[in-house]
Amino acid sequence: MNLALQLTGIRIFAHSSMDRIMGYGLKYTDSFNNTHLGIIGKTQDKEASY
Repeated sequence: MNLALQLTGIRIFAHSSMDRIMGYGLKYTDSFNNTHLGIIGKTQDKEASY
């Protein structure tokens, strides 16, 4: 059981690390595109597009 818990922790850590490396960050509950690093993806607001 201890090995399963360790493997689960490693998997969660690796997944969140890959999200951070790719620039996605931690998600907020209001929108999938809203992260602690800012808004990601295509926006519908014309002022926000560059």
